[in-house]
Amino acid sequence: MTDNTRSTILIVDDVKLNVDILADYLSAYDYGIITAFSGEEALEKVNNEHPDMILLDIMMPGMSGYEVCEILKTDERTQFIPIVMVTALSDREDRIKGLEAGADDFLTKPVDVVELRTRVRSLLRVKHLHDDILHRDAILEAVSFSADNLLRAPFLNNVIPLVLEKLGQASGVDRVYIFQNVTDGTGTLRMRPVHEWTAPDTLPLINQPKYQNLSYIDVGLGRWMDILGDYKVIASPVAELPAQERMVLEQQDTLSFAVAPIWVEGIWWGFIGFDDHTNERQWSAVEMDAIKTAADTLGGAIQRKQVEMQLRENEKKLTTILTSIQTGVLIIDAQTHTIIDANPAAVSMIGASNNEIIGSICHKYICPAEERQCPITDLGQDVDGSERVLLTSNGERVPIIKTVSTVDLDGRRCLIESILDITEHKKAENVRRMDTLLREIHHRVKNNLQVISSLLYLQSKNFDDKEISSSFLESRDRVRSMAIAHQKLYQSTDIESIDVGDYVRNVANNLFQTYRIGSCAIKMELDVTTKVFMGIERVISLGLIINELITNSLKYAFQGRKTGVIDVKLHLDNGMFTLVVGDNGAGLPEDLDIESTRSLGLRLVNSLLDQLQGTLELDASSGTKFIIMFEQ
Repeated sequence: MTDNTRSTILIVDDVKLNVDILADYLSAYDYGIITAFSGEEALEKVNNEHPDMILLDIMMPGMSGYEVCEILKTDERTQFIPIVMVTALSDREDRIKGLEAGADDFLTKPVDVVELRTRVRSLLRVKHLHDDILHRDAILEAVSFSADNLLRAPFLNNVIPLVLEKLGQASGVDRVYIFQNVTDGTGTLRMRPVHEWTAPDTLPLINQPKYQNLSYIDVGLGRWMDILGDYKVIASPVAELPAQERMVLEQQDTLSFAVAPIWVEGIWWGFIGFDDHTNERQWSAVEMDAIKTAADTLGGAIQRKQVEMQLRENEKKLTTILTSIQTGVLIIDAQTHTIIDANPAAVSMIGASNNEIIGSICHKYICPAEERQCPITDLGQDVDGSERVLLTSNGERVPIIKTVSTVDLDGRRCLIESILDITEHKKAENVRRMDTLLREIHHRVKNNLQVISSLLYLQSKNFDDKEISSSFLESRDRVRSMAIAHQKLYQSTDIESIDVGDYVRNVANNLFQTYRIGSCAIKMELDVTTKVFMGIERVISLGLIINELITNSLKYAFQGRKTGVIDVKLHLDNGMFTLVVGDNGAGLPEDLDIESTRSLGLRLVNSLLDQLQGTLELDASSGTKFIIMFEQ
């Protein structure tokens, strides 16, 4: 789904007036609005109508919004639907509970209309990008299936219908078809249907006389000859096409379509088409890339079969054929693993002369492997449409899509290896998805750590022994400090760094809220430098150290006292961090050796300090003060 596709929003509140207000706020946009007035009804609407986003009240009769959110976020079918809690509750504990349930955001009633619209648009953009990636991956998985079956099948006509079915189901369309180009006696380029798959209740067209041997020019598709002949994809809602083209497709009840050229041996062989009769969709860039890959896979399959036939007839003819193929192709002796031929595209990609390549061991360029460890002949692996690495003559590692087939050349078993440079495709794909995927990874890690934290807390309740229960709670706090780091990285504008001061403040405040009991007037004073950034590995080590030292003060420093101060400082000076965690409590035992103590917490501090390559100094002159220094 793309931003141009109509999004559906489910509004859940037991008060109809609140539902109407939110729907009215969103009426300025072309959203589809679904409503529910209870948690149970909301779950039913999600299962039946599949909304793109949910605005969810918390306090409702029967099932609460927390319960609804937790159910949806633990179901793999619905876990990526953005959920915004819209509630009158505004306490920190309520927000924490909602985040632990899996909520993506909070809005407090009465809702500000600008804030509502902004957050809705932002979350929908992320949701649609995620859906596009999943959709693209589904198509590419079908392409991988297609490549495997096309390679193994002795006759393409037997397996192509299954391939088209897989592609149609993955792309969510109603018809997938292949047309082959033919030229009649007058030199007119025509297209004829050779394969077709249709979804249930969709009328097949392949055998209808009016669709046989159509002239591109006569039916008004002359523009297609220029675009497809230029190795480009055509994808659009039918309503946006020129009048002549629109008339052709409307007769087939098509609302949206995409066609990609199939090239074989450097010639525009025909095209594969995808028709959607249900949705007037806008095709995303990732979908178009995947469809083009499908066309290339089909072209490669047709091409390989033709190559195999010609190789059986005459090895001399193979040279002419390979020269015209746009992708790199090499012929390798399966027994000696030496390259016996390479087409110009392969020579260009490797960057060495033809004479240098022929006679070389294939591992030198296209398959880095040790002797007798060939993935194909020794390890029995299938290499079809898989992503591999090409080693060029100057040592560069180039990402490629690689396919391999085995043929007999005059009784000599050979490997035909096809390699396609996907450097530009990888760069474009990384630019589109890397930031989003990294943030999603850290978000998922944070969520998983929150679940572990909750489980540790619940487990602590099962023990009467206070020491055992306390150990579980301490482990929970350690997990929380790591979860906060991943949350900060997820929220950071720079995905590779975290604001250390802000992180320390969050860890300290979280611990203070956890251990503050009754009317004890224990105060915490924080003095931390902000806008100083650090990678997540070092931040987690720092957070765990702070966690142990503050926990130690909160648990032991003020026993029998009602007042006290815990002081946390973090400063950066001349490239050196100084962390001070101290208290004015009872102090440590005089005979305590912090380097050989049996305390798990202090042993953990020493271990983490080694990771930071820092030093530790203890000042017990008044209370307890730990001074830690490490380089930026």
